[in-house]
Amino acid sequence: MERHHLDITQKTLRLMELKPGERLLDLGCGSGWATRLLAPFAAVGQVVGIDISDEMVRQARSESAQFPDIEFRVGSAAQIPSDANSFDKVLSVESFYYYPDQDRALDELFRVMGRRHACSSSSISTPTINIRSSGYRPESSGARAVGGGVCRNAQRARI
Repeated sequence: MERHHLDITQKTLRLMELKPGERLLDLGCGSGWATRLLAPFAAVGQVVGIDISDEMVRQARSESAQFPDIEFRVGSAAQIPSDANSFDKVLSVESFYYYPDQDRALDELFRVMGRRHACSSSSISTPTINIRSSGYRPESSGARAVGGGVCRNAQRARI
């Protein structure tokens, strides 16, 4: 997966304008390769990779043993195992379109990011999506996720 998605992921990371000390989430982290790319930008212990597959999380932990500041958790996009306002930015590479309830996933993203932060989703089949949450309320904006993670009626901005 890494080899096929590295180019678009690196472009997405540049758009995210990551800064040292940010709290970062890789949603749908799989083996953790993109999570490891996030590690240099985060505060100690503030990079979290979440995947629904316990086997992928075990693999991510194993392959990331030399990165003590990364934490991997089993969880779904519909119920992210983190407190509200836990993250500054979220990366999701080639996974959003797999989520069975994309509206619920968006609600969860904004819950764990709070109102002031941003997320980026990248996909080879669709353009990179950057959503800045400033004032965004999923339940009142009419935001919807459709194929490939394209969001309608959500405020979009480059981050």
